[in-house]
Amino acid sequence: RFERLQAVLAGHAPNETDEDLTQIRDALKALSKIKTSKKGSQTPRHPLIDLEGVLVPKPLPARSPTTAAALFCDYLEELRVKALGQFDWLLTRWKTQAQSKLARVRLSEDELAMWRSLPETDTVKPQLEAHVPERKKQTKNAEPFKEHYGRFVIMDGSDQPLVRSSGAVRWAMTWVLVTQA
Repeated sequence: RFERLQAVLAGHAPNETDEDLTQIRDALKALSKIKTSKKGSQTPRHPLIDLEGVLVPKPLPARSPTTAAALFCDYLEELRVKALGQFDWLLTRWKTQAQSKLARVRLSEDELAMWRSLPETDTVKPQLEAHVPERKKQTKNAEPFKEHYGRFVIMDGSDQPLVRSSGAVRWAMTWVLVTQA
């Protein structure tokens, strides 16, 4: 569905969808204006490319990223149907806290339990990462500081992670954000 939307928006396919294309274009434009929270940065949190005058997520390469996107879209649809509260929470967190280059979302200490409660399937595994940022200036008796991130690992049928699946997660989340608006 999302690949078809991308082709329609770029003018490469006829509009045979029931989607409100104006609303989707506006949502993509609004999403592209969200900047990272890094002080002084103008980097967009959700990088999009200009495809013949229309902002869209970078198209997926063939093979494993396309497979990963399909598996992740299935996961998101199941989450939307079975756990709407978690689905809405995930979209909100992704929209406001996703990193611009990596397909992961920053989580506060209070949100770790919610991330851990996301369902795990044979093909999609939510994971937590902890990162201790380097400090330019060390202060005496400073508390160690950890940043927590949630990300999704997409697995193939043989329990191996799919290569280049982070771009597929970012692509799918972008489309879900703009079509759920």
